[in-house]
Amino acid sequence: TDTGNYKVNCSNPLLSAQQASLLCTPQQIAADLLNPGSASADVEIGRRNVEGGGRTYDFEHTNYRLALGTKGRIAEGWSYDTYGQYYYTSFSSINGKDFSFDKIANALQVTGTAAAPRCITGGACVPYNIFADGGVTQQSLDYLETLGTATGNTELRTFHADVTGDLGAYGLKLPTADDGVGMNVGYEYRKERVRYVPDAAFESGLIVGTGGASPRIGNALAVKEGFAEVRVPLVQGRPGIHDLLVDAGYRYSDYSSGVTTDTYKFELQYAPVADYRFRASYNRAIRAPTIVELFVPQLVGKIAFGEDPCAPGETTGVAAESLAKCLNTGVTAAQYGNGGTTNTIPQGTAGQLTQLQGGNPDLSPERADTYTVGLTLQPAALPNFTGSIDYYRIKLEDAVGALDAQIIMRNCLDTGDPTYCSQIRRQPLTGTLNGASVGGGGYIVQTNVNIGSTVLEGIDLQAGYRFGLGEYGTLRLLLNGAYQLSNTTTPLPGGGSYDCVGLFGPTCQTVNPRW
Repeated sequence: TDTGNYKVNCSNPLLSAQQASLLCTPQQIAADLLNPGSASADVEIGRRNVEGGGRTYDFEHTNYRLALGTKGRIAEGWSYDTYGQYYYTSFSSINGKDFSFDKIANALQVTGTAAAPRCITGGACVPYNIFADGGVTQQSLDYLETLGTATGNTELRTFHADVTGDLGAYGLKLPTADDGVGMNVGYEYRKERVRYVPDAAFESGLIVGTGGASPRIGNALAVKEGFAEVRVPLVQGRPGIHDLLVDAGYRYSDYSSGVTTDTYKFELQYAPVADYRFRASYNRAIRAPTIVELFVPQLVGKIAFGEDPCAPGETTGVAAESLAKCLNTGVTAAQYGNGGTTNTIPQGTAGQLTQLQGGNPDLSPERADTYTVGLTLQPAALPNFTGSIDYYRIKLEDAVGALDAQIIMRNCLDTGDPTYCSQIRRQPLTGTLNGASVGGGGYIVQTNVNIGSTVLEGIDLQAGYRFGLGEYGTLRLLLNGAYQLSNTTTPLPGGGSYDCVGLFGPTCQTVNPRW
């Protein structure tokens, strides 16, 4: 069974007699002396490549963009705008001074003598002597250190065409308004392609420290869209109503993934005088899943989670949670031990457990309803001043993401709810969450799904003032501020919520400053 640990053969000549007796029985040592590699200890090794120095990373991106367009007048009151765009990014990465899992496995299986050790298998393999101070040689490092390289590119092709009409040129306007009705209709096509080609070491997940395999990606996603917008001045140039107008728009999108969706907006603007303008709007928006969210293969890797609460703590030596709660997460009574005192479940490495991550071709688009109310001002009494203040409320549903691992663990421990507990896959033999393969288990499921909802509320403020400095020019003072009122996430419909304003950590992830 794949435990994620390393195998050290029991007759390894680099082991001291004490080390060998701690890892293996006399019978195993004797058997391995007769047939080197036939009897090995399953050893968790947590060690940095201190002799080789720090790991190195080299990334290179090259971007190209070509745009070609034309616009002009079609007829009285009608104009067009059309363009095509091609965007291309190539990238490459090189990881240096990383070890290979396979080479470590070879270098820990050793025969011969302490003075003349040799690897049992592995061809050019050089034994890795981590059992004595100063035992690691440069020859061993040269064998173990493995380059990981990857190349790829992204492409975006866009074609856009729209027509704008001022229907006031044909007398189409309300009798209470000076300006005519305006409209815009158009079509847009976009196609995005992502290509990622790792070398064999990256793709197979053999590079230590990368958190898992880096699978190939070679997918494309296209969308065809039609849209229309209309602006209708309702009242203009009347006492108490300098300008009153309504704006509405609609867009239909057809994705090559089989998803079709539509978005729309409504806006009302009111200016009692030229100096001040009030705005109120509603907008239905969508975000279709990206190529990576849809198609990246599922794989196991590390997640900065903290300690497994059902395994012995690194400092305490006992589990943080009781047997009754840990049974909910898939731990067996035998693995947990008598009251936790004989608990032998392997703890996560360096505060990291393993996660199963990857794409999901069945994802639906994210949907958001946005409400805004705002004021812009440019008072005649203060001609060098401009400002605006806006309140917004955004409710996002079917957000694409992974259910937070901390929430999965906490709710499974406390409730035993299969919605959460089914996302914890312990390694059957040892019960660890520090696994190494999809089939072997030992991970928390973190694949992309359409999860709960998020509500964002805040206030945006902008202001600017320009001072004349005579022959020395001008000086502008600018303020651009945001105050976040709430950032509340409900991971599952009907479940609990948490507000991330002003917080950062494993649950809230990105920094969410209040100001």
